[in-house]
Amino acid sequence: MPAEQPVVRRAFLLRVSFIAGLGGILYGFDVGIIAAALLFVRNTFALSTHVEEIVVSVVPAGTMVGAIVGGILSDRLGRRVTLLWSGVIFIVGSILAPLSPNVGALIAARSLLGFAIGFTSVTAPVYVSELSPPQLRGTLIGMYQFALTLGIVFANLVGYWFAAAQSWRLMFATGVLPALVFLALVFTVPESPRWLFIKDRTEEGEQVLLSYTDARGAQLLLDDIHLATELRQNQERWTALFAAKARRGIVIAVGFVIGAVVLGVFLGRKVQREAAERTLLRDQGIAAEAVVTRVWRGGEKDSEHRVTYNFEYGGRTYSRSVGTPVKIWRALAPGADLPVRFVPSRPAINHPAAWPSKELPLWLPYLIAAMVAVPAFLLPIPVRREARLLAEGRPAPGRVTGFKKIDQSIRVQYEFRLLNGTVAKGKVNRSKPPVVGAPLCVLYEPENPRRNALYPLSLVRLENVMSRTREKV
Repeated sequence: MPAEQPVVRRAFLLRVSFIAGLGGILYGFDVGIIAAALLFVRNTFALSTHVEEIVVSVVPAGTMVGAIVGGILSDRLGRRVTLLWSGVIFIVGSILAPLSPNVGALIAARSLLGFAIGFTSVTAPVYVSELSPPQLRGTLIGMYQFALTLGIVFANLVGYWFAAAQSWRLMFATGVLPALVFLALVFTVPESPRWLFIKDRTEEGEQVLLSYTDARGAQLLLDDIHLATELRQNQERWTALFAAKARRGIVIAVGFVIGAVVLGVFLGRKVQREAAERTLLRDQGIAAEAVVTRVWRGGEKDSEHRVTYNFEYGGRTYSRSVGTPVKIWRALAPGADLPVRFVPSRPAINHPAAWPSKELPLWLPYLIAAMVAVPAFLLPIPVRREARLLAEGRPAPGRVTGFKKIDQSIRVQYEFRLLNGTVAKGKVNRSKPPVVGAPLCVLYEPENPRRNALYPLSLVRLENVMSRTREKV
């Protein structure tokens, strides 16, 4: 029989998930908005390169400190209290940033935002996991990661909307609205029942469980809490992170994080910087006469046509290499005159006036973000399928009936016998060809034998599920 699952009120789950999602959006927004605002902040405060680096890096630095402090406060004061504090800090930082009279105040405001991000990033996923039923836990936590990506997309859109006005203050101020909604919603949810049970506040924990599920569901969740508490006492060691059982998940999780940062944030920053520079050239650019110093081809197989030119302004010489349309490139030669436009306050921002600049399309960071986010949602599907097979499936003897090569993998075909004597079939991809007739061990769902897999499974360890089953028995 399938394992009994608790029934939880959908409206409550949606509210909790929305709160965690808002935390992820605030995370992504405050990390990503600096990509669009930095150019205008630099012009307002005449920042040096070193100060620019500080303005950008104080948020991840604050996040690191906030995650450490937030983890401690979350264990001592509770998940809900920590989220309330993060909401307050988000609001304060989002108000102070656009009102900053100088760069020091802006750095302090962004440090607060980083601190709030650290609080939220360490507390919101834990809070959602402790309030959600086991069958939805992975999906709801994944929503937080997806919301983080949406926050970066939202930051890019906000930067695009306000780039024409060159209003970095409005860009930062936009974060106040989701922060206010986040704080208001946190007031409407209870404390984590698991944290209450850990703190021996059993009656309060039971009341919280009964507030969003029935008596039977509360008992099932209570059993899950007791089991998790016992496992925590036996396995709460840092070395567990480096065990072979956890290594695959850690590598996948870290890979997604690195991919999101490298392909999302950095690429988005590049696109926003190019858009801001185009705006400055259009609104503030003046004409100058440059001299072509080099006409050359680069890129893969010399497929990119490029030109290097110099021009003088304010007693200094500025040089730049740009991609060039083929027809114009063929007509240029070293020493030829080339009209350009440049920004007087920042002559390094310049471009030939005769042709449009080549820039990354605005939709590219969103596409990259989606490509990173989609696998994060697809990955739990086989994990949940195999976990269900291990928890509810039945074993059956089987044998290999054949195989065929498909691209770089081997499609193995097998059959197995059910308890009623019926023969069922299955297939799986392997890297090496098997021996036809070799015995196999198959796990299948009694209600639907077409859902089956070979044991041992690739993503879920049998001993973890069996140990939980023995504890429940």
